[in-house]
Amino acid sequence: MTTQGFPSSQNTLNPLPEIPTPTKEAGQRSVDTGDIFFSRFTTPWARPDVVSADMWRKFVMLQPIAVDCKESLQASVIGFDWSVTARDSEKRDELKSVIKYYTRLIDKGGDYFDFGYEGLIERVLSDFLDIPFGAGAEIGRKKNNPSGRVVWVKPIDGATLYPTLNREVPVV
Repeated sequence: MTTQGFPSSQNTLNPLPEIPTPTKEAGQRSVDTGDIFFSRFTTPWARPDVVSADMWRKFVMLQPIAVDCKESLQASVIGFDWSVTARDSEKRDELKSVIKYYTRLIDKGGDYFDFGYEGLIERVLSDFLDIPFGAGAEIGRKKNNPSGRVVWVKPIDGATLYPTLNREVPVV
């Protein structure tokens, strides 16, 4: 005796009931039940939590218009005029050395491998525009003192960042 085309020896634990083969009469409108199944195919960019950052970067890289837009935005931001100034204009002369230090830090990158303004903007904006989560940068201070002088700014790979529900530390 066979059940659904399988010998009964294979179905000893859970025997399948005898189901008659569906018939189709002339003029009958029905679907072949053997072909009924549900399959969901979604594009990888519809689920950002399971797509790696490298896949997002490659996806953007393979879209010519996205690359053009990204490069245009980066060039615009890099081209902005910027300067370091004192909040209180009366203290400009007193803070001349501090202004010079921070101007050089932003322009040349400080102690972090000469990673200057242009390189930092390119790295941060690239992640910001490629990865759904965005981008980030870490600020290093002298002797790791929270109130110490900033000595470097280092871009962080956006793929390693995760949101938190803490307003004081929104990203880890």
